[in-house]
Amino acid sequence: MICGIESLVGLLMVSWTAAFTYLEMRRYWRIHGEIYKARPEVKGVVHNHAAAVIPFGTSTVALRPRYHMAGFIGRGVPIFDIRNVVGDTDMLVKTPELGAALARTIGDKPAALMRGHGAVVVGDSLPQAVGRNYYLQMGAKLQAQANGEIAEERGACG
Repeated sequence: MICGIESLVGLLMVSWTAAFTYLEMRRYWRIHGEIYKARPEVKGVVHNHAAAVIPFGTSTVALRPRYHMAGFIGRGVPIFDIRNVVGDTDMLVKTPELGAALARTIGDKPAALMRGHGAVVVGDSLPQAVGRNYYLQMGAKLQAQANGEIAEERGACG
């Protein structure tokens, strides 16, 4: 999993191998910049392509807070569907208009799923946004696991 982490000095790509690479901010500014414009209280934005959350962005099954560290999910996690803005596309937020549409979707929530793409998570600080990013993924994994076990139980019980 790789996360884009916004900070005052630029965008870092952080991988689980702890390799750090500095990238040009403007390549990713559309997501982060438009959220910062719409949400002045936000001090940290994290965008990810986590496999655990992607199915929830393409499903009618809503993410629910199944884990105490992911309780913020209970405030709601809306889904940004880029097709509603520009039709069929490569699903990349490349323009200020698409970034603004994503910012409108997240509204006052702590996170938004991006259909077929990943998620964006915000916080009152960069550490809070990074923590929420991790726990959003953990919550999605736990919910998918629970949903599978519940379906299996129901199938076995007839």
